[in-house]
Amino acid sequence: MSYQLNKTDGTLLTSLIDGQIDIASTNLTLVGKNYTGYGEAFNENFIKLLENFSNTAAPSTPLTGQLWWDTTNARLKVYDGTIWKASGGPFVQNTQPTMVAGDLWIDNLNNQLYAFDGSDTVLVGPQYTSTQKKSGFEISQILDNQSRSRTVAYLYIGGTLSAVLSSLQFTPTYAQRIIGLVTATNTDGIIYEGINIINAATFKWHGVANSALGLTDAAGLTKTADQFLASNANDVTTGALTIQNSGGLTIGLSQNNVQKVIGERFYVENQLLDHDLSLRVRSNKFNSLIVDAVYVDASTAKVGIFTTNRLPIYTLDVEGDIRATGNLIVEGTSTTIDTVTLRVEDKNIELGYQSDSTGGDDAGAEGGGVTLLSTDSDKTMKWVGSTDAWTFNKNIDISDATKTIKIGGQTKLTNTSLSNILYADELTRLGTLTALQVDSININGNTISNSASVINITATGGINLTPGGTVAFTGAPRISGVGNPTDIQDVSTKSYTDTEIANETIVMGFDVTGLGTGSTLQAAVAGYLNDLYPAATINTNKQAKLHCTSYANATASGIDVNSAKTISYIAVDSNGTQNESVVQDIVFAGASGNVSLSATRSLMRYQSNGTAWEWQATTAY
Repeated sequence: MSYQLNKTDGTLLTSLIDGQIDIASTNLTLVGKNYTGYGEAFNENFIKLLENFSNTAAPSTPLTGQLWWDTTNARLKVYDGTIWKASGGPFVQNTQPTMVAGDLWIDNLNNQLYAFDGSDTVLVGPQYTSTQKKSGFEISQILDNQSRSRTVAYLYIGGTLSAVLSSLQFTPTYAQRIIGLVTATNTDGIIYEGINIINAATFKWHGVANSALGLTDAAGLTKTADQFLASNANDVTTGALTIQNSGGLTIGLSQNNVQKVIGERFYVENQLLDHDLSLRVRSNKFNSLIVDAVYVDASTAKVGIFTTNRLPIYTLDVEGDIRATGNLIVEGTSTTIDTVTLRVEDKNIELGYQSDSTGGDDAGAEGGGVTLLSTDSDKTMKWVGSTDAWTFNKNIDISDATKTIKIGGQTKLTNTSLSNILYADELTRLGTLTALQVDSININGNTISNSASVINITATGGINLTPGGTVAFTGAPRISGVGNPTDIQDVSTKSYTDTEIANETIVMGFDVTGLGTGSTLQAAVAGYLNDLYPAATINTNKQAKLHCTSYANATASGIDVNSAKTISYIAVDSNGTQNESVVQDIVFAGASGNVSLSATRSLMRYQSNGTAWEWQATTAY
């Protein structure tokens, strides 16, 4: 009777006749009942299953779900009822395979990866084919000249780097400079915030951007086209106009007039020969007419001020009053003042004025001054060169005792005292002072006091104190501003002491017998160390070095047990035999001997992370 061989889903695979084999239905040999020599077929079937039909060619009669080891491509494949598919990893071929959701395909012609979502094949990347070369953004890291890592985005087009994008400005290290950004004006290859174009001279933005409709200033305000002045037509501005160059402003069809700056001087220049220059105003005094306030006659080199109905006839011709609030210098052979009242508002009268507008020397000034004429005798104040001083021929008397003699606006001599005397280089003696006040410092008796907040002592070469006794402080003051010590006798600051203590490595011996090994031992020691020195209370990265000892395999020798024991006996009845002696008790007294301990030693090193102790290393001795 033949075998009815069914597949897993219950469908009939084949009817296997007794005494026959079937090599056509599957890639295994199906053995019928009572087939002679079935052992070879059965064993080869197991081998094929173990090998997953390992071969360069796919099994010829596969079943859905069958596995095959493709020796050519070194990949395990599964038959889906139509084709052999790799059981893991993507398809690698130059044409798109039949795919199900989740499959990956590497197009080895264009070097691109695709994913199938069940309905569409989606390009994962790169976005460019191998023939198109690298195109798009690539994110990378660059070290700046302070060894800090900076993130940038490279923009490639056809394998060529076209731009570098950065969120901040920095200078790369010399080795990581981008050569395309190194120019005569950017020798360090600085990467600026924003888009850095490699070929800035030829790379252009084409099209219209929002910012192109206006210019944005530093304050973020946008200026539109109607806010700019036209260069080829009349225009008006409501803002101030500033020309920030010395060339200034040129007016006229023939460049008649120029206003400019040369050095530290501002010039208004008429560029045409013998052309006059006028500064005009409109005034009610002249019936609202426009009149020449200042008129320069270029041909005669004369200036008129409000000479409204005529040209100036003097070098300086003024119609109206003249008032000089500064110095008035009149040069000539004579000056005639014909007036009923002469008033000189200026409080300074210069004498000895020379024709070259300078004063004479001391020899010429000798005897100059003021003379008050009197028939009784003239009263004079004259300059005497031999004494280099003003000399009065009469007494000087300050009649009011409250008045003082001043030098440079400061009172020097009063009726009873000297004041504001900063130096007395030739003063050799003072009387006994009961007190001395120097600025805010007061010396009185054996006390030096200060009316200000502190006393400052400044000495370029240092300060040496030689007290004859104890230096005592009152009020428990602090001594601050002290530098870190460098010499063994230097004062140590609190900060220095705290830092040294905080950074000092903890060193101790530790018995780790019975605490385990490996990570168990490391954790146990960390816990005990934290009990002694809580990591949360000390500096992060503080070190601890522990000399650890573990004892094991102890042996004892030289103990005289027999001498130390005491045995007591008692008589009992046993199976009819009376007074059988048996041990009642054994007592051991103290005994001495030698104990040999086997010690294992190591150095364990821990570091604080601010919250706990972390094991770093263990070195065995």
